[in-house]
Amino acid sequence: MFVNCKQTEDMSDQRFLDKYNNAVRLMKTSGIIMNVAQLIIKQEHGDTSSKSSDEKLQLQEEAQNRFLAFGHLRNMDPKRYSKIKEDLWNDFCKGQNNYPKTITESYELQTGYWRNKSNNKNNKSNNNNNNNNEGGLSFFNAKHKNKTCFTCGEKGHISPECPKKNNNTNNTNNSGNNNNSNSNNRGLSNAQQQNNNNNNNNNNNPVDNRST
Repeated sequence: MFVNCKQTEDMSDQRFLDKYNNAVRLMKTSGIIMNVAQLIIKQEHGDTSSKSSDEKLQLQEEAQNRFLAFGHLRNMDPKRYSKIKEDLWNDFCKGQNNYPKTITESYELQTGYWRNKSNNKNNKSNNNNNNNNEGGLSFFNAKHKNKTCFTCGEKGHISPECPKKNNNTNNTNNSGNNNNSNSNNRGLSNAQQQNNNNNNNNNNNPVDNRST
């Protein structure tokens, strides 16, 4: 019935959908789809003579849509979309009927397959990058685990990466300045030392005299 509207390897999903819909229009005029829908209703619901006209019409429409959706799914390119059919069948065997109920749902399942596959690929790539970064940090930490820092004397890192290095440098500079000041004051009288200290204080705390 759908032999002439199979999706080939070089056919896009949209082109396949257009081709399939054209075939559906031809089959509707011949009454084939309606007859198949009646068989589905009889198999699933049995005698429907007690149902109202609206209920019968709804059952007819649902059966036709499901039949056409299955035809679209069945005629997808098997090389590209066999995994979709396999997953749907496995779910059905577990009691989960996830088969599309309309042609639109089948088409969305088809196009969404590649989007999901692309997203999974990107997520996998990002996870690999994160694992590589973590592995690099772990290697670095393990490499210096037993090393002793010459700056602070603690284990676990080396001197170039010491977090206390800047503090030690500042303390050393301040100590050097104080030593220089004390060295300059040696051998001077108390008055001269006091004068030098005042000059140092003035240099360290300049005052803007432009206002005086």
